[in-house]
Amino acid sequence: VDFDIQGAGNSNAMLHGLRFTGLSLPSNAVVTRAQIEFTVRDVEDDTAVPLIIQGEKRDSGDFKNGNNKVSERTRTDAAVAWTLFGDYSNGDKVLTTDVSDIVSEIISDASWNPSGGGEDDIVFIVDPGTGSSDGHFELYTYDGASGVGSRPTLYLEYYVGTAPAEY
Repeated sequence: VDFDIQGAGNSNAMLHGLRFTGLSLPSNAVVTRAQIEFTVRDVEDDTAVPLIIQGEKRDSGDFKNGNNKVSERTRTDAAVAWTLFGDYSNGDKVLTTDVSDIVSEIISDASWNPSGGGEDDIVFIVDPGTGSSDGHFELYTYDGASGVGSRPTLYLEYYVGTAPAEY
Protein backbone atom coordinates (compact mmCIF):
# COMPACT_ATOMS: atom_id res chain seq x y z
CA VAL A 1 0.00 0.00 0.00
CA ASP A 2 1.34 3.42 -0.88
CA PHE A 3 0.23 6.96 -1.61
CA ASP A 4 -0.24 6.94 -5.34
CA ILE A 5 -0.04 10.72 -5.84
CA GLN A 6 -1.21 11.70 -9.29
CA GLY A 7 -1.93 15.09 -10.77
CA ALA A 8 -5.53 16.14 -11.36
CA GLY A 9 -4.98 15.68 -15.10
CA ASN A 10 -4.64 11.95 -14.54
CA SER A 11 -7.87 9.93 -14.53
CA ASN A 12 -6.67 8.00 -11.45
CA ALA A 13 -6.08 11.09 -9.27
CA MET A 14 -7.66 10.68 -5.82
CA LEU A 15 -7.79 11.99 -2.26
CA HIS A 16 -5.43 10.46 0.28
CA GLY A 17 -5.71 10.40 4.06
CA LEU A 18 -2.88 10.14 6.53
CA ARG A 19 -3.44 9.60 10.27
CA PHE A 20 -0.95 10.15 13.09
CA THR A 21 -2.16 8.57 16.34
CA GLY A 22 -1.43 9.01 20.02
CA LEU A 23 0.04 12.51 19.86
CA SER A 24 0.74 14.14 23.21
CA LEU A 25 0.68 17.68 21.84
CA PRO A 26 -0.83 19.98 24.50
CA SER A 27 -3.95 21.92 23.49
CA ASN A 28 -2.29 25.18 24.55
CA ALA A 29 0.81 24.57 22.42
CA VAL A 30 1.90 27.25 19.98
CA VAL A 31 2.93 25.32 16.89
CA THR A 32 5.73 27.17 15.12
CA ARG A 33 6.48 24.59 12.43
CA ALA A 34 5.04 21.29 11.28
CA GLN A 35 5.99 19.19 8.27
CA ILE A 36 5.34 15.67 7.05
CA GLU A 37 8.25 13.67 5.71
CA PHE A 38 7.54 10.98 3.14
CA THR A 39 9.81 8.36 1.62
CA VAL A 40 9.64 8.02 -2.15
CA ARG A 41 8.79 4.56 -3.45
CA ASP A 42 8.75 5.34 -7.18
CA VAL A 43 8.38 8.17 -9.67
CA GLU A 44 6.51 7.34 -12.85
CA ASP A 45 6.25 10.93 -14.15
CA ASP A 46 8.20 13.74 -12.45
CA THR A 47 5.92 16.49 -13.79
CA ALA A 48 5.07 18.82 -10.90
CA VAL A 49 1.88 17.85 -9.02
CA PRO A 50 0.18 20.75 -7.20
CA LEU A 51 -1.62 19.47 -4.09
CA ILE A 52 -3.75 20.91 -1.31
CA ILE A 53 -3.23 19.62 2.24
CA GLN A 54 -5.93 20.03 4.87
CA GLY A 55 -6.68 18.33 8.15
CA GLU A 56 -9.75 16.66 9.51
CA LYS A 57 -11.47 18.83 12.11
CA ARG A 58 -12.05 15.85 14.40
CA ASP A 59 -10.51 12.45 13.80
CA SER A 60 -13.23 9.96 12.90
CA GLY A 61 -11.08 6.87 13.10
CA ASP A 62 -9.05 4.79 10.75
CA PHE A 63 -9.70 4.49 7.03
CA LYS A 64 -10.60 0.80 7.04
CA ASN A 65 -14.34 1.05 7.63
CA GLY A 66 -16.69 2.02 4.81
CA ASN A 67 -18.10 4.94 6.78
CA ASN A 68 -14.66 6.51 7.15
CA LYS A 69 -14.02 7.51 3.54
CA VAL A 70 -11.55 10.36 3.15
CA SER A 71 -13.96 12.28 0.92
CA GLU A 72 -16.65 12.30 3.63
CA ARG A 73 -14.51 13.74 6.41
CA THR A 74 -15.01 17.32 7.61
CA ARG A 75 -11.96 19.33 6.63
CA THR A 76 -10.19 22.12 8.45
CA ASP A 77 -10.54 25.67 7.21
CA ALA A 78 -6.74 25.83 7.18
CA ALA A 79 -5.20 24.54 3.98
CA VAL A 80 -1.74 24.72 2.45
CA ALA A 81 -0.49 24.28 -1.08
CA TRP A 82 2.30 21.78 -1.69
CA THR A 83 3.82 21.05 -5.07
CA LEU A 84 5.49 17.68 -5.37
CA PHE A 85 8.12 17.64 -8.08
CA GLY A 86 11.59 16.37 -8.78
CA ASP A 87 13.60 13.47 -10.05
CA TYR A 88 13.48 11.29 -6.94
CA SER A 89 14.61 7.71 -6.49
CA ASN A 90 13.35 4.95 -4.21
CA GLY A 91 14.26 5.82 -0.63
CA ASP A 92 14.63 9.59 -1.11
CA LYS A 93 12.96 11.75 1.54
CA VAL A 94 10.59 14.59 0.69
CA LEU A 95 9.08 17.18 3.07
CA THR A 96 5.76 18.95 2.72
CA THR A 97 5.45 22.67 3.14
CA ASP A 98 4.67 23.92 6.65
CA VAL A 99 1.34 22.52 7.90
CA SER A 100 1.42 24.24 11.30
CA ASP A 101 -1.78 26.23 10.63
CA ILE A 102 -3.62 22.95 10.09
CA VAL A 103 -2.22 21.41 13.28
CA SER A 104 -3.02 24.58 15.25
CA GLU A 105 -6.64 24.53 14.10
CA ILE A 106 -7.03 20.87 15.09
CA ILE A 107 -5.53 21.19 18.57
CA SER A 108 -7.53 24.36 19.30
CA ASP A 109 -10.78 22.35 19.05
CA ALA A 110 -12.44 21.66 22.40
CA SER A 111 -12.24 17.90 21.75
CA TRP A 112 -8.42 17.94 21.68
CA ASN A 113 -7.32 16.60 25.07
CA PRO A 114 -4.63 13.92 24.86
CA SER A 115 -3.93 13.90 28.61
CA GLY A 116 -7.61 13.64 29.57
CA GLY A 117 -8.65 10.78 27.34
CA GLY A 118 -9.88 13.07 24.56
CA GLU A 119 -8.78 13.41 20.97
CA ASP A 120 -5.09 12.76 20.29
CA ASP A 121 -4.94 11.83 16.59
CA ILE A 122 -4.34 14.11 13.61
CA VAL A 123 -5.57 13.30 10.12
CA PHE A 124 -4.22 15.04 7.03
CA ILE A 125 -6.05 14.99 3.71
CA VAL A 126 -4.01 15.34 0.52
CA ASP A 127 -6.08 16.53 -2.44
CA PRO A 128 -4.88 16.71 -6.06
CA GLY A 129 -7.22 19.67 -6.53
CA THR A 130 -7.76 20.85 -10.06
CA GLY A 131 -5.44 21.34 -12.97
CA SER A 132 -3.93 19.34 -15.74
CA SER A 133 -0.76 17.81 -14.27
CA ASP A 134 0.03 14.24 -15.29
CA GLY A 135 2.71 13.85 -12.63
CA HIS A 136 2.79 10.53 -10.79
CA PHE A 137 4.68 9.86 -7.55
CA GLU A 138 4.41 6.89 -5.19
CA LEU A 139 5.17 7.54 -1.52
CA TYR A 140 5.35 4.92 1.23
CA THR A 141 2.56 4.79 3.80
CA TYR A 142 2.68 3.26 7.26
CA ASP A 143 1.06 0.05 6.01
CA GLY A 144 3.24 -0.19 2.91
CA ALA A 145 6.58 0.87 4.38
CA SER A 146 9.52 -1.47 4.06
CA GLY A 147 10.66 -0.48 7.55
CA VAL A 148 10.24 2.15 10.24
CA GLY A 149 12.56 4.52 8.35
CA SER A 150 10.21 4.49 5.34
CA ARG A 151 7.03 5.43 7.21
CA PRO A 152 5.66 8.99 7.01
CA THR A 153 6.82 11.12 9.92
CA LEU A 154 5.18 14.22 11.37
CA TYR A 155 7.74 16.74 12.62
CA LEU A 156 6.44 19.31 15.11
CA GLU A 157 8.10 22.35 16.65
CA TYR A 158 6.11 24.06 19.37
CA TYR A 159 6.27 25.73 22.75
CA VAL A 160 3.92 26.15 25.69
CA GLY A 161 3.85 29.38 27.66
CA THR A 162 6.30 32.17 26.85
CA ALA A 163 7.91 32.11 23.44
CA PRO A 164 11.53 30.99 23.53
CA ALA A 165 14.17 33.68 23.18
CA GLU A 166 15.62 34.16 19.71
CA TYR A 167 19.39 33.97 19.38
